[in-house]
Amino acid sequence: MGRSKHASILWSPAPSTSRPARTVAKTYRPVTDSAVQQFGQWITRYPWAEVLSVEDVQDKWNNYQQTITTAHHHFFPEKSLRTHPSDAPWITPRIKRLMQQRNSAFFTDPSLFKHLRNKVIREIKAAKLTYYPNKIHKLKQGNISRWYSKIRDLCGLNKTTVSIPGVALLPAPEAAEVINTHFADICQSLPSLDLTSLTAYLPTPAPLPLVQDYEDANALLKLKSRRSTTPTDLPIKLYQGFSTELFTPLCSIFNASLHQSQCPAAWKTAYVTPVPKTSTPQSLSDYRPIAITPIPSLLCEGFIFRWAYTHLAPLMDQQQFGNIKSSSTTHCLIDLLDYVYRNLEKRKTSVALTFVDFRKAFDLVHHTTVITKAISSLIKSVTYQLHLLRRLKKLGTPARELASVYSTFILPRLTYASPAWSSSLNAINSSGCRKGRCG
Repeated sequence: MGRSKHASILWSPAPSTSRPARTVAKTYRPVTDSAVQQFGQWITRYPWAEVLSVEDVQDKWNNYQQTITTAHHHFFPEKSLRTHPSDAPWITPRIKRLMQQRNSAFFTDPSLFKHLRNKVIREIKAAKLTYYPNKIHKLKQGNISRWYSKIRDLCGLNKTTVSIPGVALLPAPEAAEVINTHFADICQSLPSLDLTSLTAYLPTPAPLPLVQDYEDANALLKLKSRRSTTPTDLPIKLYQGFSTELFTPLCSIFNASLHQSQCPAAWKTAYVTPVPKTSTPQSLSDYRPIAITPIPSLLCEGFIFRWAYTHLAPLMDQQQFGNIKSSSTTHCLIDLLDYVYRNLEKRKTSVALTFVDFRKAFDLVHHTTVITKAISSLIKSVTYQLHLLRRLKKLGTPARELASVYSTFILPRLTYASPAWSSSLNAINSSGCRKGRCG
């Protein structure tokens, strides 16, 4: 540069893709004890006639959602809070409100300003002293990862602005649309479930399973207090505290959904949060979607899973560890190491391992293939049991005992495996099965 003979380097910084930190206005509905008491007085006397008197499951859900949302907004009014990324973790909504009052009094009332200034100082000092014992210390024994994250917050190491590559500079609505399109395109190549292509056969006339009131109430009580909810859900504290009052409308909705083979449209809508799969994501492909569905949808799914698991669990491979009760990836690793060590103890033996990771394995599974596989597995099991029933008949087993075996072991599986309800099972075949003439 100039007359210098030295080599010069012009170094320009790369443009930043992160948005500048700014104050964000958040809204919330505080669940106070007085509001919970008033809500309880209302819900214990409410008859839910608009839910119980209609038949269509969509109308039931719409009426329930409108009633419960109106009551939630009435008894728990909305409040706003302005937060900033630089706020200390012990800053509470109460301290933020006192700060706003202090700043307003600075120009109008000097004596009030001094009073509020001293009060803010005392509140911050008290919050600092109680934050670690009340919020963090107990996590060290039960949730070490969350404890470590809170310690990083106290040290100021988590004050990073999250920016998703490709959408960081877009307005929020456009960025959300781009992310939704990316996650939705993953499984768009697969057609939807085709009921006409499923295996059809003569089902049993047994009624469909129903959700009982006590089952619904127990499921509400077992909800985890830290479970994430959608904006249309009640707080988990209200679900647990008023489970006996809420199971009446929810049971009616669940049973109508199972009987009509339909679910409300809102249950198909998920609130998705992109979570990075790597420490330095470079594109949207490095994110995985974490979806949150309404709590009633989650409960109904749990009932169906337990019913299906009862019949499908005996048919699963013993070497499968995923989606199996009382099993985890730890058991898989133990089984793998046991296999390796047992073979290495043999002379002139070596072990070669190959790990295969399928891209989007769960999202790219054909729905019709999965349902057909489940039905065929149940049919094979039922066929074998019918074969045993015929053997018992040839051995001279009384008809009453044959009917008992059929109704206990075979009839439930036929009910769950049936893909379509057919009316071609006439009275003769039905009564013949019940009397033991199944051959």
